[in-house]
Amino acid sequence: MKRLLLLQLEVLNLSVKSIVMFQLFVLTGIANNLFAQNWTQAVKAVASDRALYDRFGYSVSISGDYAIVGAYMEDHDLTGGKFLDKAGAAYILKNNSGTWTVIQKLVAPDRAEDDEFGYSVAISGDYAIVGAPRKTVKVGFDMQAYAGAAYIYRNASGTWKTLGKLLAEEPKFGDEFGYSVAISENYAIVGAPYDDVSTNGGVPQSNKGSAQIYKRDSINWSFDQTITGGFGGNGNRFGWSVGISGNYAIVGEPLNGTTAPVNYAKAGSAYIFFRGSIGTWKQTQFLNASDKAAGDEFGNSVAISGDYAIVGAMLEDHNASGGSNLSKAGSAYIFKRNGNTWTQAKKIVASDREASDMFGVSVSISGDYAIVGAYNEDQDKGGGNTLSDAGSAYIFKNTAGSWAQVRKIVASDRGGFDLF
Repeated sequence: MKRLLLLQLEVLNLSVKSIVMFQLFVLTGIANNLFAQNWTQAVKAVASDRALYDRFGYSVSISGDYAIVGAYMEDHDLTGGKFLDKAGAAYILKNNSGTWTVIQKLVAPDRAEDDEFGYSVAISGDYAIVGAPRKTVKVGFDMQAYAGAAYIYRNASGTWKTLGKLLAEEPKFGDEFGYSVAISENYAIVGAPYDDVSTNGGVPQSNKGSAQIYKRDSINWSFDQTITGGFGGNGNRFGWSVGISGNYAIVGEPLNGTTAPVNYAKAGSAYIFFRGSIGTWKQTQFLNASDKAAGDEFGNSVAISGDYAIVGAMLEDHNASGGSNLSKAGSAYIFKRNGNTWTQAKKIVASDREASDMFGVSVSISGDYAIVGAYNEDQDKGGGNTLSDAGSAYIFKNTAGSWAQVRKIVASDRGGFDLF
């Protein structure tokens, strides 16, 4: 779906103004009534060497006073030279007394054309990970195109340095390892949604997908375990989205589904994995939407933090109570952990939902707050000033176990096709 959307964007011949930018918001006040919490834009950040079609802002992550932003179609090295088409880059931003600035550009030490370094990014504490899903990998005497790679960076006294390059346990043509990444404390997880995977030793299933977990020992990262979905199916895309927090990981599989006896084709699913006392990650739960339906693609985005997880379903059609059908309006589902069991706590939708908004295309959660992107949404935060696909995001707060929308946010200089 992402590849298709990007091709559609190229056809639109976007202007400089329509390049996706990265925006940061800060909580500046709390009030009691709904929508009164005042999340205001703190800064608009752009790459210091910005250029057409770099896609700066396609992937973002934030942790403490640092943020990382991917620009997977960027073409130049650290000094602005050595043009390599779509080699990709990522940028580190730092918060100094409320002012966020780009402090460093990252590129792969072995950068090459079409790597798409920066397609996925994540940051946690002093460590960051960047995916390059179209990296060609040498295996023996063979070159495996689009096998993919991921790169680990460490903050050393304010400078982010490359620690190592992560590869799949068995790199193969077209797996796109690095399509999704997440990192938390001593573990990182990398998705490879186009991996051909065998179920119970059978014939490999095309594009079933996998994810691989890596462990940190001191400052070194090494392969820990490969995980796959418990259900077979060609094209399920397990690993399309990943998240990790403490001893739990979540993996989205948006094209999973069945057609008999009920048509749930591409309804989508997500999996919870738990790391037990012996250090092995095991699948403990298979998550579905309470109102699953064909084509929803539940699992296109996932995130996890503490006792809560959130799963996006950007093509879902119904409101929180299951009515008001609006094609591809989108939704997201919040799950809560009780012991080792995760149950759906809330289905959330935008207060001003409309058809084709694709609410749920991106999700994140931390503490009592969740944020959901709707990059095809057209209106400003007041519901007016329609601009096609300008994009917006929605913030939800957990109050005594009840999640409710507290703010819709848009860019201060929003424009058509920005996909904010």
